[in-house]
Amino acid sequence: MWIALIIAIYLLFIVLNILSYAQYYLSTKLSVGGFAQILYTMQNSMSGSENTVLDAVKGFFEHNWLLLLLGTLVFGGMIWLYLMDKKGKIQTKIEPMKFTKILKRVLIGLACFTLLFDVFLGVKIYDSLGIKEYNESLNKESDLYDKYYADARKTNIEFPEKKRNLIYIICESMESTYTDKKNGGGFQQNLIPELTALAQENTDFTSQEDSQLNGGYTPGNTTWTIAGIAAQSMGVPLNIGNNDYNRNFFLQ
Repeated sequence: MWIALIIAIYLLFIVLNILSYAQYYLSTKLSVGGFAQILYTMQNSMSGSENTVLDAVKGFFEHNWLLLLLGTLVFGGMIWLYLMDKKGKIQTKIEPMKFTKILKRVLIGLACFTLLFDVFLGVKIYDSLGIKEYNESLNKESDLYDKYYADARKTNIEFPEKKRNLIYIICESMESTYTDKKNGGGFQQNLIPELTALAQENTDFTSQEDSQLNGGYTPGNTTWTIAGIAAQSMGVPLNIGNNDYNRNFFLQ
């Protein structure tokens, strides 16, 4: 029983390492715009893109190798200590029965601490990914499509007599954060001075009363690349959860 408890504690320790790295990875390595983004990535082909799963697994061992090694040695030592104590080969100033009780209490305390810390990290990741908000959004109703949806198959598009060209440029991973703090960005030095000037001298989605490049308001399911393209071109968020839609995404 006690050997099984030590193994269970070790497994909780591994889960603790995975959760702590997941928290680090999601906050520093991967910019996640919400839980829907993760579902979209899992449900749709990512061929031609970087191997995020492989990178994450490799990064886990590179980031946590020392802690994993030390933890494995400690838990291996605990199993050895318990077995030696059970055989009566541990000589201490404490009475053997009392030493065994202390050892068992340490194991129970360690199991409780590890389990509580796992739950704490799990709740923290749950909150940071916005899973609660995603679940709540599934039960919300909207009349957006009833009021404003136009079926392209039944809509007549009338062009003006003098047509004009429209050039639509989308920059991957480009955002106003790259400008300086004076203009509403996140850097001391403006990394995109030309784009900043273009935005200030022409039409921008920032409020007219605001001189900073704060951009437009981004509702849910519009903050990552494909969701942003869908929202900009169709005026609706890229809602995830409809299996028929996900399967036929590339046919839309």
